[in-house]
Amino acid sequence: MIGFVNVLILKHLTRLLSCLLLFPRLVFRERIGFLFIHGIHSPFLLFGILVRLFRVKVVVIITDPPGVVLPTDGFWTKAFKKIDAGIIRLLLKHVSGAVLLAPGLVDLVGERTPTLVFPGIASADFIEDEAFRMATFRRDVRDGATLKIVYAGGLFRAYGVDLLLDAMRILVDAPVRLELYGWGELEDEINALSRMDSRIVYGGYLSSDQLKEKLLRADLLINPRPPDRGAAAMSFPSKLIEYLAVGRPVLTTRISSIPESWNPYFLYIESPTAAGVSAAISHVLSLDSVWLDNFSRAAQEFVLVEASELSVGKKINQFVENIA
Repeated sequence: MIGFVNVLILKHLTRLLSCLLLFPRLVFRERIGFLFIHGIHSPFLLFGILVRLFRVKVVVIITDPPGVVLPTDGFWTKAFKKIDAGIIRLLLKHVSGAVLLAPGLVDLVGERTPTLVFPGIASADFIEDEAFRMATFRRDVRDGATLKIVYAGGLFRAYGVDLLLDAMRILVDAPVRLELYGWGELEDEINALSRMDSRIVYGGYLSSDQLKEKLLRADLLINPRPPDRGAAAMSFPSKLIEYLAVGRPVLTTRISSIPESWNPYFLYIESPTAAGVSAAISHVLSLDSVWLDNFSRAAQEFVLVEASELSVGKKINQFVENIA
């Protein structure tokens, strides 16, 4: 609803202008007491600093660190992101509070700023329709059958997708099938591998409803992101919440942003290498299907309570009351 021109640099200037046009209505007519800023975008943060002068509390919602460089970014985009990230880090020191999706993000706002940390929200739109509830009932699983592994997300090396592909080469004789959904730098390599190996399937980029169906039909959902690559310590993959919510076993690396209370509900890749990924998948193959079903059902029940909109809403409400 905030108009802008989607061109590098102009995007920032026009978003700031749009915010300034909103200023009289928000501050003088509606007399808002709190302003939430979702995403650390410098024009919005500048506007936040302005409204703070009029006794408005400003709370930022930070899902990722500033200035994340993508493999597809060109030279000038990378340079501009670096400058912008520096500006953002300065502005974040002047907010009233911060809602963070990973503990590693606390340093962005400083120790004196009130913070609330939680991994994310299990969207009601994702879990409350009748088709979802019916589909989550476990179908019959035959021990020894092919294990269908599904990965959904960015197809980038930083996310460990290359390790997953290499693991499939190691598991050449294992009864496994890998389906990958998303887009990124490894698309061409995945397509080439799928033509040579029928166990690897690339399904492209899907809508939320289409992806939900693929997740529900999986035997194992995987997150191979290495803890030491990119900004892994400063973000929590939202896919992990959706993975748990569909009631399938989830295999992940030990990224530091996983809260301690969530640890018992994941299966783990102990070594963030191709050999480590293949060993973890082999371990899953050795597990009893009834045990896996009970394990994933307990994880589903946990996340649908812990990360529900109601549960998270109560936490945010208490956080806001404390700041006020």
